[in-house]
Amino acid sequence: YAYARFEDIVEVCRPIMARHGFGIRFEHTREGTMQVCTGILSHEAGHSISDRFEAAPDSGGNKAPIQANGST
Repeated sequence: YAYARFEDIVEVCRPIMARHGFGIRFEHTREGTMQVCTGILSHEAGHSISDRFEAAPDSGGNKAPIQANGST
């Protein structure tokens, strides 16, 4: 099936969001063995909201540890 890549969606949405004072960014950290991605949506007036996603490294497919982290 066909789907839109996340990068493509963000590329289209970012200028529209900017026109309305919004920005989005992502922070990537580790907590123990879990990788954590935090998305932060902010507005020029100073408001912001964030959400976290935690996942284990993708160890399938005979990946090196750094590749497993990047795949996740």
